[in-house]
Amino acid sequence: MHTTAITTVSNGTWIDVLSTSVTTGDSVLSVSTSGGIVNPGLSSTSYVNVLVRVVVDGIVAPALETRSYEVALASGTVSTNWSFSVTKDVGPGSHTVVVQASRLSGNVSAQVGGADNSAFRGALTVLVLNH
Repeated sequence: MHTTAITTVSNGTWIDVLSTSVTTGDSVLSVSTSGGIVNPGLSSTSYVNVLVRVVVDGIVAPALETRSYEVALASGTVSTNWSFSVTKDVGPGSHTVVVQASRLSGNVSAQVGGADNSAFRGALTVLVLNH
């Protein structure tokens, strides 16, 4: 699954960037995600710190897998990419996997993900491994 548009992250609220559902037996989900974060600021002092996490069935998976990314124009950086994987044990049934982003700090909003033709397009892959 891929993003089809830019998601703007402008405050401390978690916003869904990517989402999919899978139906499994007694399994382990191997979840990988990647994408781009852009600082659209015009000033050399523009910066934004964005958190990205994976949520499975409403629970951050695992609890310490929230990643932080800073994009500061003063350092000559306009964008960065996130890329990480997590695993989560699940029981039989339908499961929802969501990639979320939130602005932790900064003086501008952040643009997360992008359209199909964008180098910043977000991706979410879920592999079901049976026990």
